[in-house]
Amino acid sequence: MAPGAREAKPLPTSGALTFLFTDIEGSTRKAHELGDHWFEVLQAHHDVLRPVFAAYGGAEVSTAGDSFFLVFEDAAQAVEASVAMQRAIAAHDWSPSPPVKVRMGMHTGIARFRDDDYAGLTVHAASRVESAAAGAQVLITQATLDAAEATLGDDIGVVDLGFHRLKDLPSELQIYQVTAAGLEREFPVVRGIDVVRNNVPVPPSSFVGRTTILTRLHQMLEDDRLVTIVGPGGTGKTRVSLRLATERLHRHSDGVWFVELDPAQDEIGVVTAIANVLGVREERDRPLLDSVIEYVRDTNVLFVIDNCEHVIDHVARVVEQILRSGTGVRVLATSREPIEIAGERTWPLAPLAVDDDDPASSEAVQLLVERVTRVQPDFALTAELVPAAATIARRLDGLPLALELAAASASMLPLDDIARQLDDRFDLLTRGSRTALDRQKTLWGAIDWSYGLLDTEARAVFRRVGVFPAEFDFGVADSVCADPTRTVAESLHDLMRKSLVTEGASTRLRLLESIRAYARERLAEEGELEKYAERHARHFVDSVVEAELQDAEWFDTIHEDFVAALRWGAEHDQDVQLRALVELQEFWIRRGRWTEGREISREALDATHDVQTKARWRALGKAGELASNQGDIASARAYFEQAAEVASIVGGPAAAQLVLGDLGDIAAREGDFETAEAMYRRSLDAARVLDKKPAIALCFAHLAQIASLQGDLDRAWNDGLDALAAARELEWVDLELSMTSVVGGIARQRGDLDEARRIYTDAMSMARKYDNRQSLLYALFGLAEVELDAGAPTTAAPLLRDALLLGQELGAEEDLREALGAAARLAVLVGQPDAANAWRNDAPGSAAAAAAVVFLEGATSGE
Repeated sequence: MAPGAREAKPLPTSGALTFLFTDIEGSTRKAHELGDHWFEVLQAHHDVLRPVFAAYGGAEVSTAGDSFFLVFEDAAQAVEASVAMQRAIAAHDWSPSPPVKVRMGMHTGIARFRDDDYAGLTVHAASRVESAAAGAQVLITQATLDAAEATLGDDIGVVDLGFHRLKDLPSELQIYQVTAAGLEREFPVVRGIDVVRNNVPVPPSSFVGRTTILTRLHQMLEDDRLVTIVGPGGTGKTRVSLRLATERLHRHSDGVWFVELDPAQDEIGVVTAIANVLGVREERDRPLLDSVIEYVRDTNVLFVIDNCEHVIDHVARVVEQILRSGTGVRVLATSREPIEIAGERTWPLAPLAVDDDDPASSEAVQLLVERVTRVQPDFALTAELVPAAATIARRLDGLPLALELAAASASMLPLDDIARQLDDRFDLLTRGSRTALDRQKTLWGAIDWSYGLLDTEARAVFRRVGVFPAEFDFGVADSVCADPTRTVAESLHDLMRKSLVTEGASTRLRLLESIRAYARERLAEEGELEKYAERHARHFVDSVVEAELQDAEWFDTIHEDFVAALRWGAEHDQDVQLRALVELQEFWIRRGRWTEGREISREALDATHDVQTKARWRALGKAGELASNQGDIASARAYFEQAAEVASIVGGPAAAQLVLGDLGDIAAREGDFETAEAMYRRSLDAARVLDKKPAIALCFAHLAQIASLQGDLDRAWNDGLDALAAARELEWVDLELSMTSVVGGIARQRGDLDEARRIYTDAMSMARKYDNRQSLLYALFGLAEVELDAGAPTTAAPLLRDALLLGQELGAEEDLREALGAAARLAVLVGQPDAANAWRNDAPGSAAAAAAVVFLEGATSGE
C-alpha cells in the first residue's frame, strides 16, 4: 500500500450500503499549474479528509490520485460526513496554492462485494452522481435521502434538484443538494445528459442569504400556480426569482422561461415578450396570445415574469388567460405591487436583516462584504470595521441594490467614510453596472421608477409623509398630510400596494430610510418641505395631554417625532422647541437617559432664556429633575428656582407654589425634613386649588417619603397607599412604579420583610415590563436591602451587583453611594469586612463601583 494510505478497516459486505465518491474539481489543471507543489496539496487533501470520514464510520475502499471511494453502513452518517468534510476543506489554509474545492456524490443500495471491492449498478450510480456535482457541492439520491432522513441531524437540509438522466444509467435519478451552515449553496445546473430547456440568465455575482425564503417560495409554487414576489425597488426580487428558477429547472420538464417586461408598454408588449422567449411566431388572422396559450397548453412549464409594475393591468389579463391553459403551467412574477387576480399568492420580500447583537453574521453585512471584496480583493472585515459595515447596512435598510452600490464606492472610499456620507446617499450611490437598466444604476433611479408610476394625488401624499422621521399611523398622517381632493388613507393604501410605504409595528406605517430621504428631497423640490415640517411639529406638540400619564410604549412610538419637532422649533419657533423638549425630558427621565437629557435641555434652555411661558416653566422643572436624578443638587435647585420664577409670572402664586414640591425634594435630600414637609404641603394646597390631580398624587408620594424619613411609619404607610391608589386611578404607571418601591421601603422599616420582599419583587417585574430603568434601580437596591436584613447575603449579592451596574450606566451618584454602603454591609455579613476598603473611601465612580462589583460576583459564586 502506498505511503499515506488508509489503515485497513473491515469493509461491510452485506445489506444496503451508502457509497460516497469525492474528487478535486479541476485537478488536472491544478496539477499542471502547481507542478511539484501539487503533491503537497494532494497529501494535505488526504490528511484533511481521512480523519473526518473515519470519525463518521466511513471505510476507505480505494484512493486514486485526488479521489476517494468510501462506504458507509449508515446513510445519515455518510451525509453528515460529507458536510463535515466540506467544512474541513473550507477551513484549511491551502496557501500558497489556490483553495481546493471537492465535489461529492453518493447513492444507497445493494452491491456485490468481491476481492476487497464493490461492483454493481449502485456503485456506478454513486460515481455518476459525484461526476454531476460541482466543486464544494454534495449531491445525494432519493435512495440515500430515504435511508438517512429519519436520523439525519436537524442542522442539515436538502434542496430538490429534480430528476436527471445520468450517463450510462438506465433510468432517471432524483437528485438532492445537501445544505448546511458553512456550505456553499449556489452552483451551476446539475450536469446530466438531458437539460431542461430554459433561458434563465446566470448572474455574474454570488447569491447571499435568503435560504429560508427560497424554501418557502418553493413550497408556495408547489401549492399554487401564481406566486408574486413584491417589494420596493432594490430589494432583490429579480435575483431571488432567478435563483428560484435555477433550483426548479428539473421540476418543469417543458421549460423554465424568464420574461423581462422592461420594454413592454401595453398588453401587446407583454404577450410579445412571452412569445419571444418561447419562439412562438405571430400567425395571420390569429391573436398572438392564442398562439402562446396553444403552445403551453397541458405542459409543465414555469414562467418567471420580471418587473410587472409598469404594465400591471396588462399582465393581469395575460397571466389569467395563460394559467387557464393547463394545470401544469406556473407563473412566478416580480413586481412592486400585486397582480391581484384569482389564485395569486404574494410574498412581500423584505430587505436583508441586520442583527444588532451580531451584525457581522447578518445577511446584509455579508452581502456588503462579499461585494466589497469584488472591488477590493484583499478586503477583510476586521473587528474595527464591523461598526461601519453595520451602520451602512442598517442605514441603507438592508436593500441589496443600495448595499451593492455602496460596495462599488469602496474602491475609492473606506467603509468609515461611506458610513459618514450616507446623508448624501443619492450623490454617493451612483456607481452601478454599466450594463444595468437606468433604474438599477443608482439608488435614486430605483426609487424614482416607482415614483413615476404614481398618480398625482399619491405622489403628493408620498412626498408629504417624508416628514415623518419614524413610524406613523393613518390618523396622524391624515392630520399632517391632509389633501382636500382625496383622502390620505386612500393614497396611503395605494402607496402600500406599490411597496413605497410598508407596515410597521401594530397598525403603524413606515418608509425605509432611503425612500424617506427621496420623499423629503421631492418635497423640498416642490417648495413644501418647510410647510409640512411645521405641520408635523405643531401636530405633535399640540396633541399631547398629560405626558406624565402616558405609558412608556407611547413615548417610544413618538420619540423621533418630538426630536424632529425640537429641531424644527429651534430654527423657527421657540415655544414649539420648549414644548417638544418637555415631552422628550419625560422620555429621558423614564428611560434613564439622564446625561443625554441634561445636555440637550441645557442647550435648549440657554437658547430660550428670554422666553417666559408655561412650556419653559415645565422644561426648567424637568431639567431640575434630571439633575436631581444624577445627584447634582446645586444645578437641580437652580433649575427649580428658575421654574418657580417663571411659574409665578405665567400662572400666578398658586402655580409658583406647585414648584415648591420640587424644592421640597432638595430640602429632604439635605436632611431638612421640616422645611421639606412644609413645602410639600404648600404644593399640595396649590395643586388642589388648581385641580391638578397628578400633582396631588405626587404630593402624597412626597409626604409619604418625608414621614418615613421622620420615623412616622404609620403616617408614611397611609400616605404611601393613598399616593399608590391615586396613581393607579390616574393610570400613571411611572408614579405607581415609584410609589411601589417607596411603600416597599416603608414595609421594610416597619419590620415586615415578607411584605417588603413581595412589594419590591412586584416593582422589579413591573419596571422591567415598562422598561423604566430608574424604578428598576430602586427595586433592585430595595430588594437587596431586604435580603440583607433577612441575613441572606448570597441572595442580596446579585441584586446589589445589578443595581451598581445600572447605577453606573445611569450616572446616579447618590444611589451609587447607598449601594456601595450596602455592599460594605454585605462584606461584613460574609466575614470579609476588609474587602470594602477597596471602595469605601472612593468617590462613587467607575473604580469604586467596579471594585464592589468584582467582590459581589465573588460572593455570588461562593468564592
